[in-house]
Amino acid sequence: LVGSDPVVSDPSPTCQSRQTKKILAQRRDKSSAVNTYCTSAVISLGQSFLHFSLRQVRLHYHRTMASFTTLPAMVIEALVPAARKRAGKEVAVIGAGAAGLAAGRELRREGHRVVVFERGNTVGGTWVYTPEVESPDLLGVDPNRTLVHSSVYESLRTNLPREVMGFLDYPFSVRPGCDGRRFPSHQEVAAYLADFAADFDLVRWIRLETEVVNVVQHPDGRWLVRSRRALLNRECTPPSAAVIEEVFDAVVVCNGHYTEPRLAVIP
Repeated sequence: LVGSDPVVSDPSPTCQSRQTKKILAQRRDKSSAVNTYCTSAVISLGQSFLHFSLRQVRLHYHRTMASFTTLPAMVIEALVPAARKRAGKEVAVIGAGAAGLAAGRELRREGHRVVVFERGNTVGGTWVYTPEVESPDLLGVDPNRTLVHSSVYESLRTNLPREVMGFLDYPFSVRPGCDGRRFPSHQEVAAYLADFAADFDLVRWIRLETEVVNVVQHPDGRWLVRSRRALLNRECTPPSAAVIEEVFDAVVVCNGHYTEPRLAVIP
């Protein structure tokens, strides 16, 4: 045919080679895209499964807390690398209330060696009730009064719902046979803090009935902590009570602010 392009019915080997390479390249691109999509799907599925599994383990633990009193300590010890344990510091925590227990747990989780000093005979801080708080001197103006660390009175209940009072990974759940109200009594809060200390293996690091009388920083940056056996009644505290001196790399003060009353001056 004149003036028309020739019809190629039998392409040359070179043309066939180029077409083959182009087809193979397109297949590789499609295969790569499919592999990428599948890999992303598998990773997403794995993350979702891991999140679901951890959530189920956490829920299962809190529902059967009494049967796993040593699980948190085992988990913490497994999560803290040996190198970080060796590099841990000696830390003193003053007070075994809510703040002191949380500080002790986090410091232990980070591999530090912790000693918690608690003036009372149990953990719980201001949530530990004592009948001495019901004395006639309710404002605490008598300088010769018996010192009471807590200001909790017998009929006190929380002014916050239990759902917002618990620690992030240790909810303030209702215990069987106990006060199940959303605004529970102070006994329920004290029991929750005692359970927290036991479940995270903090009890053995707490020195009960031990008060810190003085903290001084050394020139090298470390801290000298002086403590003695606690005598809660000021009139019975002998001036010659044995004082123990220890040196720590750091001190965390969690002693609260409810022992000494702060009274407004009204003219």
